[in-house]
Amino acid sequence: ASTRIAALAPTNEKAIETAYLATLTRRPTPAEAAHFAKRLGDAKGPYRNNLMEDIVWTLLNSTEFSWNH
Repeated sequence: ASTRIAALAPTNEKAIETAYLATLTRRPTPAEAAHFAKRLGDAKGPYRNNLMEDIVWTLLNSTEFSWNH
C-alpha cells in the first residue's frame, strides 16, 4: 500500500492524508501532517517510497490503530 500511495499521490501532503485515511480512517491533524511532511522533505524515487513505508508502518503500529481494528 505504501508504494502505491507514494506513486499515486502528487504531493507529500496528499500522500500523508491518503496514508491516514487508509490506516486510521481519518485525516491527520495539522500537527501530524506537519510532522510527517517534515520527515518526507523533498525525498524522491525509491527513498520516498521507503519513507512512505515507514510512515504506514508507524500508523499501523499506533495505539489508535490497535484500538480501532
